[in-house]
Formats: sequence, C-alpha cells, structure tokens
Amino acid sequence: MKVVFWVIGLLVLGGSLLLCRNVYVSVSPKISALKAQFTEFNPGDIQMASQILDDSQNLIATTGPVMRLPVRSESLPPHVVHAFLAAEDAGFFSHFGISPLGIIRAAFVNLKAGRIVQGASTITQQLAKLLFLSSEKSLNRKFNELIIALTMEREFSKREILDLYLTTIYFGRGAYGLEAASRAYFAKPSKALSVSEAALLAGIPKAPARYAPTLSNKKRSEWRRRQVLTLMKNASFIDDQAWKTALSLSPKIQTSWTRIRMPISLLREIPKEATQFLPVNALGKGVKIHSTFSKVAQERLNSLANSLTALIPKSNLGSYEVAGLTLAHTGEISALRSSKSEDDVFYNYALQMKRPLGAIGIPVIAELAFRDGASWNSSVRYWENGVYAGKWSMFEAMKAKDYYSMSGVVDQVGVAGVIQTLKRACISSKFNDIRTAAGFDQVTLLQMARLGSLWARLGTDSAPVTMISRMDGFSGKNYFLRKPFKGKQVLPLSSSKLLLAGLVEASPCGTVTCYLSLDPLAGNLHLMVIGKKSVSVVWLGGKTGETLSLSPPQLLSVYKSTEKIYKTERESHFQFGSEISYIKKSGKRIPVML
Repeated sequence: MKVVFWVIGLLVLGGSLLLCRNVYVSVSPKISALKAQFTEFNPGDIQMASQILDDSQNLIATTGPVMRLPVRSESLPPHVVHAFLAAEDAGFFSHFGISPLGIIRAAFVNLKAGRIVQGASTITQQLAKLLFLSSEKSLNRKFNELIIALTMEREFSKREILDLYLTTIYFGRGAYGLEAASRAYFAKPSKALSVSEAALLAGIPKAPARYAPTLSNKKRSEWRRRQVLTLMKNASFIDDQAWKTALSLSPKIQTSWTRIRMPISLLREIPKEATQFLPVNALGKGVKIHSTFSKVAQERLNSLANSLTALIPKSNLGSYEVAGLTLAHTGEISALRSSKSEDDVFYNYALQMKRPLGAIGIPVIAELAFRDGASWNSSVRYWENGVYAGKWSMFEAMKAKDYYSMSGVVDQVGVAGVIQTLKRACISSKFNDIRTAAGFDQVTLLQMARLGSLWARLGTDSAPVTMISRMDGFSGKNYFLRKPFKGKQVLPLSSSKLLLAGLVEASPCGTVTCYLSLDPLAGNLHLMVIGKKSVSVVWLGGKTGETLSLSPPQLLSVYKSTEKIYKTERESHFQFGSEISYIKKSGKRIPVML
C-alpha cells in the first residue's frame, strides 16, 4: 500500500513540475510582469511601526497603524530560528524555493488522510504570497507563487528571505513579525525567548485565530506548542533532554499588553518634533526614535505630583489640576505630566498652560541687584500688609517670597534689567513694564524650568529644548543626531554664583534645593526642584481660579516629600569652596561673596 502512495506521490510531483514548465513557457508575458513587480519591490517599503526608545535604549512605545518591528535572524539564538524552520520548512536552507520532497510528503499524508491536512509551501512560497499575492485558493495563484518564489531565491540570500518572513508574518494581537509578537505575548525582545516560548510563537502563523494563546485558544495553543517541540526534536534541532525540559515549561503569557509604556502626553509631542527632521513618509517605513525620556525621572515627577494632589480634599479634587516636567540642564525633557489623568489628555497643562510668574521671579531681581554691588545681607525695606515695617536682609525677603520688599529693589535696579534677564532665560514678556518685573506676566512651566536651569548653570544659557536625541532608519540611515550644546555666559558668573548659593541656603527642602511659590488667591502653587543635572517644576492649581489654602503642616509635608523623592540631588554640587562665605545675622547664616 505504501508503494502505491509513493508512486502516486512521484507521479504528482512529476506532473506538477511538467505543468509548471508548460505554464512557465505559455505565460511568459505574465512572468515578465511578475518579475518587473518583484524588481520594483524594496524590503524597506514594508510598512513598519516606528520605535520610541528611552534614554536607556529600552523600547517604550511604537507608533503607526501596524505593529511590525524588523527582525534580523542572525541576532537570534539558534533555537528560535530552528523553531520556525521545524514548524514551517525544515529544509529551508537546502531547497531552491520549492521543496520536491515536501510536495511528495504532503501528497502522501493528504492521500492517506483522505483530505488536505498538510501543505507543501516553503517559507519562500509563503513570503511570496504574503508580499505579492492574495489568499485566493486557485491553481493560477499557486503557479504565480511558485514563479515569484523561484525569482526571490535568485535575487535574495536565504538569510534575507528568512528575515523578511520573520518580519512579515502575523501572530495575532495586532502583532506582525516575530519581534512584535515576542513583546506582545512575553514583554521581552525576541533574542531573549526560551525554547518553549519560541515553539509557542512558531506555532501561531499556521492559523493565528486558532493557535494564538488567548483564553479561548488555550488548549489548542498548548497542543500546537508541543507539536512544534516534537518537530524540533525529530529534525535534530534539540536533543531529548532539551525537548523534555521545554515540554515541562509552559510559557507565561502576559494577559494585558500595551504598545505604550510612557506618558501619553509625551508620546503625542515626540512625533511632532520628529517630523521636523524626517523626510515625508519616513515614519511609515519605520524609524528608531531615541527619546530623552527617563523612567527614573518620570517616577520621581509622578511621586512629587501625587504628594501635591494629596493636599487637596477629595470633595474638591475635581476642581484642581496638577502638572509638571523635568528639564535637563542640557535641554532634554526627561519627564512630563500634563494632568492628573494621563489617559485623557485634551490639554497639556505642562506645556500649554500659562500662569503668573509670581515669586519664581524674585531670584531674578536678586541676581540683578548683585550686579550693582548688593549682597544677601543688603538691607531691604520690609512691608507688611502694605505698611512699612522696618528693614531686613534681601536674603530674608527672598526666603519669605516677599513681593512688597523686593518691589523696592526693582525700583532701584530698573524694570528694563529684569525684563532683559527674563528674555535671556527664554521668557518673553508681552507687557515689558512693571507688571513683568512684579511677576504678573504669564509663563509656562517649561519657561520656569529654563529659568531654574539658567541659575543652576551659573548664568550659562540653556540648550534648545528637545525630546529626541537621535533618529535612525531600520536600514541604519541616520536622520537626526543632536549636536552637543555649548552655552554662552548670559549672566555674570559672580552674581550667578551668589544667587545659587542663596537658593541652596534658603531651601526649605533640607539637602535638596527647592524653591516654592504659593499664591492662595490665584489658586497656584509652583514648586521648583533644582538638581545636579536637571530642574523639575510642578504646578498645583485651580482650573477656574479657586483659592488654594495650605496650612504650615501641609507645606512641611511637601518639603519632606520633595527631599525624600529627590534625595540624591545633594547641595554639595552647589558649594564653591572659599568663593562663598557666610555671615550670621539674627541667628541666620547669610551667604556673601568674598
């Protein structure tokens, strides 16, 4: 009986090859058209998802309608490649695009079963169908598939065909290609797949609707995984011990999967910046975007924002918003929080909202006074409730965020100087009068952060703001590379050092340098944290001008939380040896320049 099946199989093979030859000759115009179509084909035209990486080169998001990431088989562990070869085409590296033995084997199995239970398509044929043809089941489509497969084998290397196949095939969950599937099902790159995990994924493309490891497919998916492992053993890709071990290790599938592991507000901003440097349609072909986003910085910012939110009574929580950002002194936005709910962002409070500069502008006035020879112990007229109440030091006035006392300094140093200093910190005034100097002008949190960065950089201007450090195509082409920024000294070094020393000394946040501006009537609280490498600014305020009444214990809790969250940002960075000295006045240490 077996002899009969073998004879039938050989006859089928011989007839198929003869028929292919006859068709090849008779439809030469069509073959030429197919070859032309193939010649125009460029692997780089396959629609890819663009990748967004964080500052540690971890994939944190993909963009675009298709979740497809490039695969390079040479960078994969051998068992991952072997899993797909065993499942789909064990003789891939030995055939020329079609497998005569595969055709015989499939014919024998199908005749024995009395129905079609096994196909004979090679990986090359499957790729030809995926890239150029429909899924129509017809003799004409099958012959076209053979022609394209033979042409592909002539034009591409085996590795290139395998890479295209592993990049193109569908795995369910919206994931195209092995790399996307590995992240969708196991939250890891494909190079980290185990033998058992690779076998599970290799079993999916045959029928994603049946074998993808969903709850409804759990039994079928497990059966298919075991089948692929057995095929790997039969093909001598793994030994008996590895087979037994892999069978016993059932992969753990992540039940929830998201393409985004970063703030949505930042994700919306990055493509806007990317389009400034990319050719048209480059995003659709797939780009690696190296962002400046930092997971550590984001966790810190979220913790600080949450500590501020906790100050608001639950009964009135909906009337307030909290937003913030972290800006590196070199210009990179490393963290962003646009509102309380990052999942429903219609307005970016961190980048678009404008609020009065308020007490954040007081250090600007102080620095300007230092240029005229003042020091922190210089006398300032002290006003209380609009009534003159004596004198105290400029250091005490700044520490108390006293607008009235510092307004007298503005009269001495001049409004124009304050406005010019703000402009050097990238804060442009629309008023250009005393209202700007008094802190009434409207600014964004980003502008406040740049002002803080100017102080931390000792008067050196901030770098242009960015969220992207570089962008590369999957082929290796570089589209954008951020150049190192060499800032200019826009404020005198001596007055900048004195100002920063005072900010350190006056900080209510212990070892962390912070500066707080609170305006109860305007419903605003601004907290600026000046660190060794970055400035974080957080705003808490009423959406429609609600008052913001905070008790001293509540403010103390904010200071303690800030110190705990940013405890690595020590003040030692801001000590300048013998250049800064201190005098004691009323029991307080006040910095003065020697």
